[in-house]
Formats: sequence, structure tokens, C-alpha cells
Amino acid sequence: MSAPLLFVGATGNLGAPVARHMVASGIAVRALVRDADKASQDKRLAGVELVQGDVRDVAAVQSALSGCTRVYSSLSSDSFDVDESVEVVGLTNLCHAAARQDVSWIGYLSGAGDLASETHLRPLAIKARCEQILCDSGIPWTVFKPTHFFESLPMFVRDGRIAIPGKQPHTYHYLACDDYAQVVIAVMNDAQLHNQALTLLGPEALTMRQALEIYRDALYPGQKVGQLPLWMMRTLGRMTGNADIRRAAELFSAFRAQGDEGAASQLPATVPPINTTCQQWCQQQAST
Repeated sequence: MSAPLLFVGATGNLGAPVARHMVASGIAVRALVRDADKASQDKRLAGVELVQGDVRDVAAVQSALSGCTRVYSSLSSDSFDVDESVEVVGLTNLCHAAARQDVSWIGYLSGAGDLASETHLRPLAIKARCEQILCDSGIPWTVFKPTHFFESLPMFVRDGRIAIPGKQPHTYHYLACDDYAQVVIAVMNDAQLHNQALTLLGPEALTMRQALEIYRDALYPGQKVGQLPLWMMRTLGRMTGNADIRRAAELFSAFRAQGDEGAASQLPATVPPINTTCQQWCQQQAST
């Protein structure tokens, strides 16, 4: 069997489907997870070797990386303090450890757009910093820059109610994680596609409201798609001390400032297409 790939962020909504497709394609996947017992109950990670540890712990990263020749990071930040965010600290640790071992490629899930020009928005500044860390690592890399995923749509539903945080006027070329996973696998196996930042767009441009209305019609017919003002979220987060609400308000403030209008897909012709539509994805969810 070939040397394993170290996967960081495999338990997340955007990580688990990619790990599952990697395993199905014959890639040996080792995942660094904070709670191995909990992760072992996740059916999406069947066939994944689980190693317990924290990506912010240098020794844990070095140990997990031992024997691996490739790395894929699907980390998401638990803080928007750029210097202390788990993405920045974790990717720094991964790159430093990889430089000391026989690692031939590191892939990183970032976001669409020129993030370096939007560093006044902390969620985007974190992604921009990570892209720079990877580029400076000296290790062959690929930065994947998709727009929004269909897999984010269920997060807008709470107790059967659907609400969009703030006014979100921009359009996004949503894509399905299953399509994205096939792109990652193809790119990691093609050295000619390394050392590139690839903007990845789905087949149709939709506002958040349009995407959620399609999702609503398929899974919650008759429900209204409402809107939750960002000022209300910020106030609620401050009054309750709920850091998750405060982070969500800041994240959707960043989304409000930037869409993917004008972005061009950089999907190489040699990799599988990204062609699942919102309607198709929602129908798949409704049938499962």
C-alpha cells in the first residue's frame, strides 16, 4: 500500500466527503482529529486511520505526519484572531513538519477571490495568510479556491425556520462537495497542477436567497426564507457571550462585502467537471 495522506479537518462538513472519496479511490488516509472516539462513530470516515491530537500541537503534528507523503487541510477557524486562528497556527505547524519529512504535496481549502486585497475582513485575512504560508513553504502545493458549497445550506435552518444572516446581495457559483472531492483527487495526482491557486466555480450563479429557496422547495416546502439582521446577531452574541454567534455575524459581514461576480473558473480540462446544480443537489438530499 502507498504511503498515507495526512488529512486535517476530516470531521468537518467539507472535509468528511473529501476523505470518503479519497478512501474510495484507493488513497490511504490518516486523519488528525481532536477526539478519535467521536470520529470513529462517523460513518463518513469509514476506512480512515484516526490519530488523536491537536493541529496546534507541534509534537502531535510531527507524530501524525510520520510516514505520510501528502497533506490535505480542510481546517476552519474557531477564532478570527488572525495570528491565533487554528488555520494559521495549524497550517504553519503542518508546513514546518512537512519540510522536515518526505512530503511531496500539500493541498489547502481556501476561498474564491483575491483575498490578499480584502485583509481588512478578518475571515478573509486568515485565508490570505494561509495561502501565503503555503506558497512560502517550499513544498509543492495547491490552493483550492471554491466559492460557496451546497453543504452550507442546511446551516441556515434552525427548528424548521430558514433565515439568512444580513442582506446578502452577491451571487455565488455554488458547488457540491462530491464534485469538489473529485477535483482534489485529480489535482493531487497530477504534478503539472501543483504550485497553483485554482478558482473553482459551480455551474450556475445564485444569491444565497435563490439557493435557499431551491433548498426550501425541496426539503421544507411552504416555509418562508427570512432574514436575521447582522446588528441583531452582534448584539445577541455580545449580550449572551456566545462566541459562535459573534463569529457568524463577522463571517456574514465579510460575505456581504464580496461575491464571486467576475471570477473565472480555473478548472483544468484534465480533471472531472463541476456540474451538479442546486436543484440536483437538493433533490439528492430530499431522497436520502
